[in-house]
Amino acid sequence: MRIVDIKGGFGNQLFQYAFALNLQREGHRVYAYFSKGYEEKEKTNNYSEKREIIIKSIDFGIKKMNKTFYYLLELFKKIPLINNKFYEIIFEEQYNVNYKYRAVTSLNGFWQDLTIVENVLDDLKQVFLTKKILSKDKKNRTLVQVRRGDFLLTNKDLKISFYKESLLKIDSDISKIDFDVVTDDVEWVKSQKLFSNAKKIYPPSDNKKDVLELFKHMLKYKNFIVGNSTFCLWAALISSSSDSKVIIEKKFSEDIRLIETVNFSKWLVIENS
Repeated sequence: MRIVDIKGGFGNQLFQYAFALNLQREGHRVYAYFSKGYEEKEKTNNYSEKREIIIKSIDFGIKKMNKTFYYLLELFKKIPLINNKFYEIIFEEQYNVNYKYRAVTSLNGFWQDLTIVENVLDDLKQVFLTKKILSKDKKNRTLVQVRRGDFLLTNKDLKISFYKESLLKIDSDISKIDFDVVTDDVEWVKSQKLFSNAKKIYPPSDNKKDVLELFKHMLKYKNFIVGNSTFCLWAALISSSSDSKVIIEKKFSEDIRLIETVNFSKWLVIENS
């Protein structure tokens, strides 16, 4: 049995579910588990935390771990004889796909690896690409994700020059681009001349259902300026086609092993400089 811990924001959770689906495909009995600390975030008023629980409402074909059983496992972990032979917790940096783990293994990590995603992407597309979305004419619309917020604290925010170069990859005449922006910093986006032609600016929502609706709406675009956001990345992974233009920040692309993929290695990569 493999238990995959579900945590983080919506995009991170999709990576974890992709990992779980891949394990299931390999023949393991797999359960998804929402940890106690994760559940407590439902009670907060923070947007980024509220969107985390949306994933629970989606059926990916992975069973959800019963809390009582998981707590029993946590209790067993404190009994050496059981813990040493039956149950173990493995973190992502320790994980080895070729190692034979114990009968019940809890796997904790973000698993942001596109080589894993490729194996199960068709399964994820079936979950999100409804007939309504597939029937929508995408035309030549572009979605830009601008994430700042917590990224400002870790110096992961992208410079305006990154977005300018990215838009120029879509069209040499930026004024002709039909684009919208998804952002957690509406005021900053509005203050930038580069984004003055954006048709719409989508702010974060404090309504959990609205976040999922926003993600479904994002699947209706043809081109994506992902930057370094897992939220927009997943929209591009699920919705982009061979004639789409998808632009991603260089370091982020390296972290998720973009170049090692078959289907996404031709995405455009731009440095944040």
